[in-house]
Amino acid sequence: MELTDYLAILGLIAGGAYIVLAVIAFGRSRRRHAGEEIERGRVVLNFEENELLEGEPTDDRMHKLAAICASLGKRVFAEDFDFTVESIARLDRAIMTGWGESDEEINPQVLFSFGAYVGEVLVRRTRGRWVSGMTENDPATVLFLGPNDDTVSVSPFMMVREKFDNMYKFDLSIAFTALEQKLKELKAA
Repeated sequence: MELTDYLAILGLIAGGAYIVLAVIAFGRSRRRHAGEEIERGRVVLNFEENELLEGEPTDDRMHKLAAICASLGKRVFAEDFDFTVESIARLDRAIMTGWGESDEEINPQVLFSFGAYVGEVLVRRTRGRWVSGMTENDPATVLFLGPNDDTVSVSPFMMVREKFDNMYKFDLSIAFTALEQKLKELKAA
């Protein structure tokens, strides 16, 4: 199986994941707030502008997946995912709200969409660029070139997986800030 076939399959799976994410989010839409239940409303997905295409470049696909995640963040969690460093803390808060008390196994496509968002924030803030990954757990990485043609690759998907695995001990915003600092030290950002 060629890499383009692998990416096409991942794209189809990712599309289904967003539907799963919407269903999960809708099922959790009733939250307790100050002792009262509030209704967050119906999830409406808009794929028209962000349609995933078979065989498209990794950076285009990750950008689209991150944009879909940002849209769902606003609609489902009432959080503004605006591709800033501050939005990483909002993503962390959304994960805690949606899955903090859950014993359910996390859908891999949820990890994939949140990882695409974290990676896109990193790409937009640095000289990093998306490149294809080779495993299901790491479908893409962010690659940085250092001053001596050294390369540093970062998996935003592994960061998100760590958050879900250690919900109350791992903070995405602290990890993101530490990563940016380390990249500056390596002169790769």
